[in-house]
Formats: sequence, structure tokens, C-alpha cells
Amino acid sequence: KSTTAAGLIQRGATLIADDLTVLRAGHHDQLVVRQTPPQLHLTRLAAERLGLSGGARPSPVHSAKVVVSVEEPATTSPPHAAPEQPWSPDLSGPGLHDLVLLEASHEQEVRLRRLHGADLFLALQHCIYGPLKPCDIPASFPLQALLARRVRVWSLKRPQERWCLDEVLDALEDGLVAAHHP
Repeated sequence: KSTTAAGLIQRGATLIADDLTVLRAGHHDQLVVRQTPPQLHLTRLAAERLGLSGGARPSPVHSAKVVVSVEEPATTSPPHAAPEQPWSPDLSGPGLHDLVLLEASHEQEVRLRRLHGADLFLALQHCIYGPLKPCDIPASFPLQALLARRVRVWSLKRPQERWCLDEVLDALEDGLVAAHHP
């Protein structure tokens, strides 16, 4: 997932969250994602293949990964501009339009499909967690219902046995662009 995020960033996307995404209901029934610090946790091999190993530091959380800072494209500030402020979370966050659930599979092809009905409900049950005890699951239903109403939910399966990042990124770009501009 982090490698896919890094590839999307290299193609111009903005990082919202890595590893864990915090969702909440916003104003007027809008779903909002809480932004996290601009960094990714990548395997050393993925960081090298993406040309991001310079400046990588060992992850304090994942022993087999490194932390890579993700910078926004550089802009030139006029000499009289205020100094840049350190990163701080945007508590309002951006609106959420698409949720892609990535999964390694034994299939040989990358496959992206939009989820509906029972498949959508089961996928949301699987990806929304707390920790939740069985008695807490009903409390997550309003968030699941909001997601189902407001967000396009996708399943993306990729081959487990080979590096296929470009195919994954192409499938995402093609599928999501087509969904936004029918």
C-alpha cells in the first residue's frame, strides 16, 4: 500500500495518510480523512526501486521498513514571504471520494473493480476496525453506511509474485479518472 502511495505521489498525487487512515463524518454528511505526517514506510527494496532511498531512515515501528519523507513539489517563495511553518495535521481534512482496498492475489493480472451490494458491505466490515469487540460492531454501522452512500469503494488485486507497480498505477489512474469523468 505504501509503495502504491509512493508511486502515485511520483505521478502528482498528494499523500493523505499511510498505514492507518482515520475517517470521521464531517459537516453535511461528508466523509473526511484526517491527514497524517508527510512520510511513508517502505521496504528498502521499494525505496531503492522508486529512487527514494536517499535520506531514508530506519522505521521505529516496522523493523523491515524505512521511513521516507514525502515533500510537496517545490515552489519558489518571494523573498518577503513568511517562513514556512512546520507540518501540522489538518483537522478538517479533505473530502473522501474514492476508497481503494489493495490486496495481493495469486492472479497474474492487475484487476480493479468497483464494489456494490454485499461485496461492498463485506469489504467495509473488513477494513473498518477499532479495535472492535463483537458488541462494538453495530456502532460502526453509521460510518459504514456513510461510506457506502458517499464514497466509491474499489477492490484492486495485484499479482503477489512479481513487481507490478506501473500496472497498478495505470489501473488506478484509468479506473478512477473514468469514474470521475463518465
